[in-house]
Amino acid sequence: MKPREIVKKPIPPRIRRVRADELKPDDFKPNGFKADGSKPESPERGLNGGSTLPVDLFGKAYHAKRRLPCAEVTPQAFAQRLKSAETLAWGVAHAPFAEVAYCFCDDELFAVGFLSEGRRAPEAVEEQLGEIRRDVPAGFLGRARRDDALARRHSEGFFHADENSARAEGSIKLLLVGTPFQRDVWRALASIPAASVTFYSDIASCLHKESDTPAKNYSRAVGGAVGSNPLPWVVPCHRVVPAQGGLGNFGGGANLKDAMLRFESTP
Repeated sequence: MKPREIVKKPIPPRIRRVRADELKPDDFKPNGFKADGSKPESPERGLNGGSTLPVDLFGKAYHAKRRLPCAEVTPQAFAQRLKSAETLAWGVAHAPFAEVAYCFCDDELFAVGFLSEGRRAPEAVEEQLGEIRRDVPAGFLGRARRDDALARRHSEGFFHADENSARAEGSIKLLLVGTPFQRDVWRALASIPAASVTFYSDIASCLHKESDTPAKNYSRAVGGAVGSNPLPWVVPCHRVVPAQGGLGNFGGGANLKDAMLRFESTP
């Protein structure tokens, strides 16, 4: 019997390739780590303000990359922060390509998950988040209040922006939860322009010059960090594709990755 041919989903039209030398993470300051996560010099950043992350905001005939407040913590520090948080919240809102669950700690967005159509009930959301978002602590939805209005404000800020969206930008605060190595990879992802893709190897090349880790091991670690991104779309891991061709893997599936790229490349 002839083996079944695996068809790779192609990259949509109007998407350009960005190479390693074009990736210039804005205000990028490596955390001083090795790819195995050892010897971090700066486990936390921006907890007292001042740190930001460039994020693409879209609207009708509008697109701009804006700097949003962004604090950074290690998973261990985040676990302690959850215990002392004044407010925990989650909500579901519509995006142009999916239903989206947003999770907040003291009004800072720390996790995003794309949901299957029609599954908005709390138990369905919690089940899906458990499957696709390991960064959402077990039992989080049971402790947190549901606030779909807060989720809608974030979706409007990301997908219905315009020249007068300064108010939305100021109300969106991000929290990157990861190891120093992961967060440096995610900041590199934030430098990929909209309607563009780059290879995993390009991300590795962009960062490897700051490390003494062997290139092969570094590329593998970068791939793991891209796959662990807790804020998909906000931190655009959907813009990373394999050098072998096609769209490659994505937590929400290749069709969702295709829809996201088509949305941001549509004039």
